[in-house]
Amino acid sequence: MGCTPDLITLFEELKTGITSSPVLARFDPDKPTFLKTDWSAKDMGWILMQPADDKESQLATKLFKYTGECQFVLSMNVAQLKPIFFGSRSCNDMERKYHSFTGEGAC
Repeated sequence: MGCTPDLITLFEELKTGITSSPVLARFDPDKPTFLKTDWSAKDMGWILMQPADDKESQLATKLFKYTGECQFVLSMNVAQLKPIFFGSRSCNDMERKYHSFTGEGAC
């Protein structure tokens, strides 16, 4: 089977998709790190995130470092966080019985 125009287009779309934001970024020890979690009685997941490199995110990083005020991800038009690491797993029998507060903490 040869490379048809449709296959070439699909390849280019996939290549753009995996090399464009949001892809995993390298950990930067000089930036603050945030952990986002989600838990249900079946599964739990987490994302380790750090500030993006755009102007708004850099300003929000400075504000966070000096005042503790977090301006990240309040809306899609402001400072953003980029993913560093993803993880998830199924809950075991005991974890399925957790209250949601405990489950989020277990993440």
